[in-house]
Amino acid sequence: GVNFNNGVLDVIIQSITASNSSNAISVTNTTGSFQVTGTGTTDGSGGTLTSISGRGIDLRTATNITLKNMTLTSANTADGGAAGACDEVNVLACFAAIYMDGVNSVTLDNIDIGGTEEHGIMGNSVSNLTINNCTSTNNGNLDDENALKFRNISGTCSITNSQFQNSAFRVCHIINTTGNVNLTVSNCLFNNTAASAVGQDCFEMRTQGSATATINMIGSSFQRARSKAIQIQAEGTSTINANITYCRVERFGGSMAGIDVA
Repeated sequence: GVNFNNGVLDVIIQSITASNSSNAISVTNTTGSFQVTGTGTTDGSGGTLTSISGRGIDLRTATNITLKNMTLTSANTADGGAAGACDEVNVLACFAAIYMDGVNSVTLDNIDIGGTEEHGIMGNSVSNLTINNCTSTNNGNLDDENALKFRNISGTCSITNSQFQNSAFRVCHIINTTGNVNLTVSNCLFNNTAASAVGQDCFEMRTQGSATATINMIGSSFQRARSKAIQIQAEGTSTINANITYCRVERFGGSMAGIDVA
């Protein structure tokens, strides 16, 4: 694998391919920038990660990360732990194809994630996150295992032109307890938790404590949830301003509820 620790980075790599390791790419305690570019917009030209047991890409306390045109076929094959280790509240021990903790300014562009034991993409205390033209499919097999799991994202964030399908618990789950985020979700598909015995919502965002949020959901589809298509909740004194326009909610014969805002 590739490891960068404790330094000022100015790294541009065209492609990284790795297999049969615990982590494939690790960037921790760094400043500066780290990029995997691939070629143009060609799928997989930024490299392929296969048979990675823990975290395919592990980003912690880092800045200015750009990952493009990568295929993460089986980039998380082991479980980081159940309740008390990796659950709704505790996320730092989680495994994922892409794991982020304390990272500022991240761009994920044309990243394709295959089956994972836990999460597709997991982020804690991540600011200014851009996810564009990405896919994540068949993520997790237990409670609280999702395609997308975020806790305390902040700044200006966006999820656009992407598809996330067949998650064990929720497709996308966001909980903010502090800070402010302006999140745009545009032209995305969040599909199918109904096939899982523990499946819940397609998309859930919750604020708690002092957190504030604005979320704009535009032209996206939310399908086949075992519970709700969209759930947005501002708990206690936290606030969310939510705008949902030109979106589709479809149950395809299931018992899915629609939109729950509270």
